[in-house]
Amino acid sequence: MEHLVDALERTQSRLPVNAIDVCERAVEIAGADLGDIRTARAGVGRDLVSLLLRLYRQGDAALRARCLDVIDRMCELNVYDVERALDDSRQ
Repeated sequence: MEHLVDALERTQSRLPVNAIDVCERAVEIAGADLGDIRTARAGVGRDLVSLLLRLYRQGDAALRARCLDVIDRMCELNVYDVERALDDSRQ
C-alpha cells in the first residue's frame, strides 16, 4: 500500500480518477495506524492528503465529495500531520 500511495503522490501528470479508490481503501485498511506515529503507516497520511487534494482540484462534484469524505475520516482517525497538510494547501 505504501509503495502505491508513494508512486501516485510522485506522479507529475493528472491523477487517474480511480486513485480515489486507492485512498479510500488505504484509509480503510490502515485505519488507526495512520494516526499512530509508532507505526510505519503514519507517514502515509501526508501523502494521502496530498493525493486527495490533487484529486479534489481536478475532479467533478462527485469526486470532490468522496475526497472530502476520506479527509473527514482521516481527521477522525487523527492521522499524523493531516491538519498541517491541509493548512499548507490553503496558503
